[in-house]
Amino acid sequence: MIDTILYLSVLCISTLLYGSHYSVLTPPLRWLAIGIGVTFVGNLTAVIAWRVLKQPNNLYVFHLLTIGQYVAFSLMFSRALVGVFWRRAAVWSAGLFTVVALAFSLTIQPWTHYNSYALTLYNCLLCVWALQYIRQLFTEIKVAGLEKDPMFWVSTAILYTALGNLFVQGLMNYLIQRSTQHALSVYWIQELLNGLQAVLFIVAWYVNRRYVQRGV
Repeated sequence: MIDTILYLSVLCISTLLYGSHYSVLTPPLRWLAIGIGVTFVGNLTAVIAWRVLKQPNNLYVFHLLTIGQYVAFSLMFSRALVGVFWRRAAVWSAGLFTVVALAFSLTIQPWTHYNSYALTLYNCLLCVWALQYIRQLFTEIKVAGLEKDPMFWVSTAILYTALGNLFVQGLMNYLIQRSTQHALSVYWIQELLNGLQAVLFIVAWYVNRRYVQRGV
């Protein structure tokens, strides 16, 4: 439970930082702020359902959370990427992912099951957008330095987390049905990856405040 509290604490700090400076954020970072807020509220709701309401199964929360996160992050990339094709593709993917994820939840992986199929698609798509942004940093987007670009930190955080979770979350549905202890160990790895991602989002906020807002 301590790891969950630490993760929620980092998410809370990140939500407050981005929320308190929302009006001065760039368009991509505004969508990131929404994504962070959705992540915090979703995880907090899951903990309340499990610990306070004593619900034996809170997996339905993560079905909805995955959709909310992807919509926010894909729209973030739609404002950050260069080129009409990539921007439209990111926007359209938000709607298509929502439809596919809901279809999974209503059929092969119901609300009481771990939504590994939707999460696998979620991670694959985010890898595509993050890699495309990083590629454009070297070919099309002009920045003074990678370390001074907030979206570089955001894309890097999303990329390594998505790659790590592709393996971790892909195993969860199998392990939940066969070994609770192993599933819990995998969950801790997932939470560690997500926690590091939240920390890098705070770094991106600092970079934006230090370099972008001050015009350095």
